[in-house]
Amino acid sequence: MSQSSADGGAVTAIFGGSFNPPHLGHAMVAAWLKWTGRADDVWFVPAFEHAFGKPLAPFENRLAALHRLTALLNPPQLPQLQREDLVHARGEGDVPEMVSAVVGDPGGERGWAGVSALERDLARPSYTIRTLDALQGQFPGRRFRLVVGADVWAQMPMWKEHERVRKEYAPIVVGRAGHPEVPGVPTFPGISSTAIREAIGRGEDVSGWVPAMVLRAWEGG
Repeated sequence: MSQSSADGGAVTAIFGGSFNPPHLGHAMVAAWLKWTGRADDVWFVPAFEHAFGKPLAPFENRLAALHRLTALLNPPQLPQLQREDLVHARGEGDVPEMVSAVVGDPGGERGWAGVSALERDLARPSYTIRTLDALQGQFPGRRFRLVVGADVWAQMPMWKEHERVRKEYAPIVVGRAGHPEVPGVPTFPGISSTAIREAIGRGEDVSGWVPAMVLRAWEGG
């Protein structure tokens, strides 16, 4: 039974992060959220800038890479992609943009995984509570829940209005290798975007961590 069936009203999991680049670990978490009924939809929300000022790939590149990842997660979209597109996808034409900066029509005919570019337009610093409130304001009929990794769960008391985040957006805590286990939740591989970037810098093959079409979009191709 999905969370929406149990509590009434569709549940959308908000999966935020730098996604620099997005990788298979992110896809695995999103699929787990959907397939176990913890959420009806999963929306990736890339940060416009790093919370601690670290350099990131251009926002549009990270957004495009997430478009590609959701295209892979949403089966109805796959027939629209030719085999060569999966290897050499470029541009933003594969996944149409919908109103309110949400891409991929999450929860609609095109599938359950989507992307929101909302943080591009929010005042900075872009606090999590501001993002969640803005999404709730745009989509009042949805119930939003925040996805939080075990690696950052202990840091939540330092967040702005963290008590309201817990109360109004009921975090879903996700296990991650190298951090305390979360009861009843699998521990996902500790795939690191930092490690991926370092491997790319050394000229190593990262195709086992990042699908080719996703990596190409992140690199601006």
